[in-house]
Amino acid sequence: MSHEAYDIVIVGAGAAGCVVASYLAEHSPLSIALIEAGGLDRDPFIHIPAGFANMLAHDRNVWKYETVPQHGTRRAYRSAKVLGGGSSINAMAYVRGQKHNYAAWQEAAATPANGRIKTCFPSSWRRKTTTPPTTNITASMVAWRSSNPRASTR
Repeated sequence: MSHEAYDIVIVGAGAAGCVVASYLAEHSPLSIALIEAGGLDRDPFIHIPAGFANMLAHDRNVWKYETVPQHGTRRAYRSAKVLGGGSSINAMAYVRGQKHNYAAWQEAAATPANGRIKTCFPSSWRRKTTTPPTTNITASMVAWRSSNPRASTR
């Protein structure tokens, strides 16, 4: 067992845990441990569009929860157990918000952004520069992801 010490321990390497760890790593000198119960996203079905159906059908890379009885029936509730969390098993759907949605959220929150929507969600806009420039999204995303892995091990 390792006896390393960290300033911050983040439990859960889903989308939120990874974003928090990344932010802290970029903006502080703190040592950070990011812990995930699941493995790396190396299952081929994670990288195949609509592969999530196979994973859910066979309960792979998921926590097997059930709801409380609803109308006398318990229902399956699956939650991702893999690096990237639910974002890793979501059918590879990347849907970017529209500017008018961000503008409405900014207005509802009453936060001035000097008239620039980009300041509300800078990471969303940064992402634009890393998506592959092509019209064949499915084929290019597979090629792009294989040449730009999201996770590495030490």
